[in-house]
Amino acid sequence: MIKWSEELQEKTRQEVFPGAMMKDENHNYGFFFDDGERVIIKGIKKGGFMPVPSEEIIAIFSSVMEMVDAGWVMD
Repeated sequence: MIKWSEELQEKTRQEVFPGAMMKDENHNYGFFFDDGERVIIKGIKKGGFMPVPSEEIIAIFSSVMEMVDAGWVMD
């Protein structure tokens, strides 16, 4: 497993925003969303010119800190 740099982890904690492209340590990709109670990583819809979020939920976390600790950072 890759351990992301502390700088990238901290940047994610401080600067992540709804719709941000995320990646995990296994190089899975998804989009960041926060519904006010939890952090949600949604999948990527196939096709088209630009990646867009799908309805598939890849992961759910209680906080950005928990998400980063699980290996997700901004791409």
